[in-house]
Amino acid sequence: MKKACLLTLAALLVVAMPLAAWLVVEVPQPVYADDIISITLSDPGSDGIDFGEVDPGSENVGDVLQDDGVPAVTVTVAPETDVAVDIGIMGTVTSGDLELSNWKYSQDFEKTTIASLTGSPHVAVYTNKVANDICAFYHWITVPAGTTAGEHTVQVSYKAVKTGDPF
Repeated sequence: MKKACLLTLAALLVVAMPLAAWLVVEVPQPVYADDIISITLSDPGSDGIDFGEVDPGSENVGDVLQDDGVPAVTVTVAPETDVAVDIGIMGTVTSGDLELSNWKYSQDFEKTTIASLTGSPHVAVYTNKVANDICAFYHWITVPAGTTAGEHTVQVSYKAVKTGDPF
């Protein structure tokens, strides 16, 4: 009798354990998918922003390949982006002593929106952009009189965030 009870109890435990595991697997769990945000950068020369040689005392000299309707850089909101986004820009001086305020950008060739690059965080330039929107960035530089001769460089970065989110 004892042996039969133990076998029955053991059989119940063996059946109960897989059943309990099956119940845990079948409990619905919420799944949250992130927003998809993707941008593509391009420039007409494929060599980055290029001002060539600029003489001290020059103001608002443009990228050598940009022209009216041909920005130095375009940021395209990729087709897979599934939310409205804001596009921002920022700069970091990487060599030379030319201050960040001398590195400029605008949304148009006429410079009606011209502004100096700023450091972190990114500054919103375009808002509420959706898949396949193209955002133009024209780049300009001012080299004040008395600027040290030599190479001056800046790293420019562009960023997309969900509209309304902070950079």
